[in-house]
Amino acid sequence: MSVFRELPQIAKHIIIRILFINQQIAKPLIESWVADEHREKFEVAMEIITGLRIWENTNDGIAFNLNNSFRTYLQEALFGGGETWRPAVETLGADKNAKTVEQLDTYTKERWDQILSFLTQEQGKLSEEVISLLKYAGLCDANGEKRFQFLLLDRSSQVWYLLVQYLGYVQKLGLSLVNVLAFVLQLGYCSFGTDYPCDNSNNEISRVIQHFREMGLIFKRKSKEQRFYPTRLAQSISIAGGKKASSEDVQEQFILVETNYRIYAYTDSELHYALISLFAEVQYRFPYMIVAQMSRDSIQQSADYGISAEQILNYLRSSAHPIARKNKHWVPQVVEDNIHLWCKERERLKFNDGLLYHQFLDQEAFEMLKSYAQDIRALVWANDERRFMVVAPWSHDQIKSYYKQIKDGMM
Repeated sequence: MSVFRELPQIAKHIIIRILFINQQIAKPLIESWVADEHREKFEVAMEIITGLRIWENTNDGIAFNLNNSFRTYLQEALFGGGETWRPAVETLGADKNAKTVEQLDTYTKERWDQILSFLTQEQGKLSEEVISLLKYAGLCDANGEKRFQFLLLDRSSQVWYLLVQYLGYVQKLGLSLVNVLAFVLQLGYCSFGTDYPCDNSNNEISRVIQHFREMGLIFKRKSKEQRFYPTRLAQSISIAGGKKASSEDVQEQFILVETNYRIYAYTDSELHYALISLFAEVQYRFPYMIVAQMSRDSIQQSADYGISAEQILNYLRSSAHPIARKNKHWVPQVVEDNIHLWCKERERLKFNDGLLYHQFLDQEAFEMLKSYAQDIRALVWANDERRFMVVAPWSHDQIKSYYKQIKDGMM
């Protein structure tokens, strides 16, 4: 179901039509289901379905047969069947220490802020394994681009990035990727605010739950507790890679941006102070309020950290104050335009590595070598008058070998 929900609309339409047809479907028949004006979208959908091996090509690509495993699991997901997680109340009874939605949101924020505080100020109580995960994801380098880019992502995108890295990290720990992935996908379809039973005898899944406790995806009162609560962040797993998840319920709304590039942040959080300092100069700091100024220099300095204009704007929009959200543009248009322009100023020059060839004996040898470099798409720059040429470093051995052949042929 998770794969199905991510497919383009045309791909979903095709799969539903052939879901209960247990035989090959001719390609011309499938093409007849799509109008000519949507032919380009249809071709894209076909490539995606084939690339994911949702169906198999038969008879040299003139017919298709839906993958049996995909067919079975999608039928169960749509029409019932298979094993599903039942609420803990059905097997363990009511939770005497049940958590409210508000308590779960507070818990999620505290846990996730611990991770962000560790990345910005190296503060925060994290286990060695979670710190190892952050290092594995490349987020602990003090001057690393990944770290700064991650910090300015919206909350749901941060969760998804860390989850993708986590799936690689669990293999390093020796855990089963299949079991962990099944647990993650199942977690994404749980109901927020409902408790679910967990098998503490399964050491592998218990370890994953402990990791997710620290990340704020799961609330579990004690390690030996037989039930857990998925948090709001866990919901974003199953919703379009987190992009359509309602991150407003988790993301704080505290920033006002004026047309003079001044930021008013209604917060006393050290974390927010550190994040705003990445792209703006903090001028004043009061109890529960930060005043900062964006400028050409501060934005271009953030570009040195690998932070793009869109990442800055996404952070400002996702953290926009409720008053700002009443306007058409949550961030003033003039501010958006100039942030883009200031970042693009750093892109006027593009630097590439290259090797300089010169001191050719004659024009003929220069022209032959230049033509060969063009043919293999290695030529970066050439000056015919001075017989200078710059080529990509990867091509040096090829060009050197070709020049030797020319030289041997001339002798």
